[in-house]
Formats: sequence, structure tokens, C-alpha cells
Amino acid sequence: MAAPVDFLVADIGNRFLKVGQVHEGRILAHHRIPISDRVQDADLSLEIPPAAVVFASVNPAVDPVFEAWAAERFGLKAEKLERDRPIPIRNRCQGVGADRLLNALAGIRRHPEGVVAVDVGTAVTVDAAGPGPEFLGGAILPGPHLGAWALAEKAAQLFEVEPAAPRTPLATETREALRSGLYHGTIGAVERLVRAYGSILDFEPTLVVTGGDALMVLDAFPGAVHCPLLTLEGMVVAALQAA
Repeated sequence: MAAPVDFLVADIGNRFLKVGQVHEGRILAHHRIPISDRVQDADLSLEIPPAAVVFASVNPAVDPVFEAWAAERFGLKAEKLERDRPIPIRNRCQGVGADRLLNALAGIRRHPEGVVAVDVGTAVTVDAAGPGPEFLGGAILPGPHLGAWALAEKAAQLFEVEPAAPRTPLATETREALRSGLYHGTIGAVERLVRAYGSILDFEPTLVVTGGDALMVLDAFPGAVHCPLLTLEGMVVAALQAA
């Protein structure tokens, strides 16, 4: 099948649905819709109807809602990556989420010498990918918003805070102590993993950072490349190669 000129890519996450409008292989516009909203009510203001809809998901409960929306809005069957189309990256690991593979694929497209892709969202993923492209593996830890919720939910005298960089790491009251722990804990974990990967990998990776909470930690990694649409870029690569 020939690759469509105009199509949609959608990344169904735990907190947000990210949608990109693609024309001739380029993302011309993108939208970020809270999962708590009704996906069916999303107004994407499309000037050109898409010829295809391709999506990936880490939130299976939302999949049928999105597929029904695509069918009703455009009369199209939404094609799910890994189910209906492959993700074209070599992978010897097991149980890897589509979002991690797509980040690796897009990262290697940008930096063919190899990358460590850091996605800061509900979860934080720190993954390495090498030429080929090949997904080499990585680590998963709780993201700052999930950590804030878990502390409030499971610790009787703590409460939920909005994660943000603290005024000082040495906090003198509980709200700032929570922010300090979430902020520096996330940065410290990523730094430690990147150093550990460096002792294993046989190439010098470029660090790429993406995700809804990427800006919260980006300043701690001055050599990193911020790629806010990394997952969607991976979906474009996968969609065009599988067409």
C-alpha cells in the first residue's frame, strides 16, 4: 500500500492523548488532550481529512474509545502499531511498550550514532538504542506526578503537591520537602542510569529528553536535546515504513 500523504498519528498515554497531523512525512500541528476529557469531543480543527489514522497506546482502556472516534469522525479504521503495523526496530527485549520502541526509533532517526531516550511522564523511561536501529533496553521508574500521588495516597500525614523545582534542595517545610524529593530524585535516578549505561555501551550516545514533564528536569541536563514530539515522530517513521 502506498504511504498516505495526509494522516494522523496518536499516542494514547496515561494522562494525555497526543495527536499529530502529518503531511508528506512532517508533523504540521499537534494537540495534547487530557484523558479525563471526552476524546469524542476533541476538536482538532483539521483542514484536510486524513487518509489514515495510526496510533500507539499504553492505556488499553482508552483504545476502543479512540477507535470509535476515528471511525465516526473520519470513517477510518484506526491502525494500532504492533497490532496492525510493525514498529521497524530490532528488539531482543521482552514486554517493551510501544512508546519506548517509538522513542528509540525516532531518536536513532535523529542521531544515528546512538541515543539514550528519557521520557518523563507518568512513568520515567530511560532507554538506550543503537545503530540498526536496535532497542537495547532500559529502566522504568515512577514519574514525579505519580510519585506525588503515591506519597499522598499511602503516607498518612503527607499530601499531594504539584511537582516543580524547589527553591532549595534543603527544604524547611513539608511541601517543599516533597517537591525537593520528587525533583532531585527524578534527576538523580536519570543521571545514575545514564552514567551506568555509559560503562556498558560501546558508543557515545546523545541524550534526548521528551515527555509531558520533560521541562521540569531539562535544565539539569545541559547537553541533552529536547524532543517534545519524539514519540509522535517515531510513529511517523513507523507508519511510513510499514505502508
